[in-house]
Formats: sequence, C-alpha cells, structure tokens
Amino acid sequence: MFSRRQLRHNRIVVTGAAGGIGSALARLLVTREEASVILLDRNAAALAALQAELPVPTSPNGGRGHRVACVDITDAAAIDAFADSVASEPLDGLINNAGVAYGGTFETMSMHDFRKVMEVNLMGAVHLTNRLLPQLIDRRGFIANIASGAGLVAPAGLAAYATSKFALVGFSEALRAELRGRVSVTAICPAFIATDIGKRAMAPSTLTGEAELHFRETVESLLHRSGKDPSDAAETILAAIRRERGTVPMCALTHVIFNAKKLAPALVDLANHLQFRHLVGLGVMR
Repeated sequence: MFSRRQLRHNRIVVTGAAGGIGSALARLLVTREEASVILLDRNAAALAALQAELPVPTSPNGGRGHRVACVDITDAAAIDAFADSVASEPLDGLINNAGVAYGGTFETMSMHDFRKVMEVNLMGAVHLTNRLLPQLIDRRGFIANIASGAGLVAPAGLAAYATSKFALVGFSEALRAELRGRVSVTAICPAFIATDIGKRAMAPSTLTGEAELHFRETVESLLHRSGKDPSDAAETILAAIRRERGTVPMCALTHVIFNAKKLAPALVDLANHLQFRHLVGLGVMR
C-alpha cells in the first residue's frame, strides 16, 4: 500500500510557475488544498498576474501569503539570494518544474546551447534542492522533480533535453534512497503536454527565418494535438506526490514505450531512428 501525504495548508515552492504546468499546479494547490505557495519564474509580469488571481491563504498557514520571486534558475547567485530570503520559513514541499526544450541534432548543436539546457533542466533543480533541503527535512516534506518521458527513453533529435531529464530522474532516484523516511522524492515523466514550451524552445542555430518558424509551428501543433491538458497533468502530479510515488511515467504512451524498451530495445531503437528520419523529411530536424 502507498502512504498518503496531506498537502492541505502546506507551504510549497514551485519553479517555472508562470508556465502551463506550473500555473496549473499553483491554482490547484491554492484552491483545492488551501496551500500557500512561493512561485518562481523568470517572467515577472506573468508571476504578478498569477499571484493576483490566487485567493489569500487561510489562517492555518500562519498568515503567510503567497509570494512570487523573479528568479532565473540558471543564476546561482539568484538562487542563493532566494534561498536566503526564505531561510526562516517552514517549507513542506518543492516542485522543480522549470524547464526548457531543444529540438535539433547533436551534430549541429553548440556546446553553449547544450550547457544551457543542462543548467535549466538539471542544475537549477539540483542547486535549489540543495539550498532548501534542510527546511524540507525539518518538515518531513517532499520534492517533486518534473522530468519527462524523454528521461526514460531518449528520442533522437532531443539529445540535450533527454540527457538533462535522464539525469534528473537519476538525481531523484538517488535522493529517494538517501532521504527515505525523511523527505519523499518523486520524479514525474510526462510525454506531451499542451503548453507553450514549443514557443519557448531553443531552436537549432541552423534554422533561421521561415525554417525556424516552421520548426516552432510543427512542435506547437504536435503538443496541442497530442498533448495532455496542463490541468490534467497537474492533477496527476499532485496524486503522485500524495501517494509518495517514485518514478512515475505519466501517460499511456510513456508506459508503452518505456516497457517496450525493456522487452525489445532493438525495435525501439529502430522506431526511434525512423521517427527521426520522418522529422528530417518534414524539415523539422537537420
């Protein structure tokens, strides 16, 4: 049997809070769990708008209202400054949701861009977790890392993204063993979510003008045609946190591909290559 964690009236930090999944998580936590949230993102205007729509926390939160912090998760000094600003607060949870996508071949990718993806998707989460961990231990809290199905099976054309998400899953697994009984650690691995991550994706430097526009339109179309609604994704994430799950493939597609990889790895490799060649033919990959 899975244990059940209570989220009601928790004090929870959410990164990437201005995006689709992050804002959906914030709304659910506040409206359903009456939690108080601390929201991090680079987009100050979107953070302020989200904060303004959230109802004021109820008294069990000790009068602590919602807070927003405009933080670039790749800026170590900014993370340290934020952590110092909340050092005296009890914290029940951390949801590392901030992330960036990059679609393009490793052959044409600059090392600057590869490092950028790693900084956003992995090192930002690692650094923030490191700084907030003592408070989470004090409260026997939780950490939820929003990874990806690409952290279980690596799609061709997403080498940097998959590397960062595989590492985030591994980081979560190691922490889960180290912190067992003190802090629960969950890695969520969704497939497609209908957010605007395609618009914000780092496009290959080899794509310019109409080619770059075509790349973004194709990614957006795929996400919104096949993707799960962010609110539904947020529901699944909170359910996994409550049940203190470990590594969670979030949808049927991820389950199928992940299990197929274990049973028939050569077949999955071939399908991966053929899908990549299809994207090359569409002009999305180079």
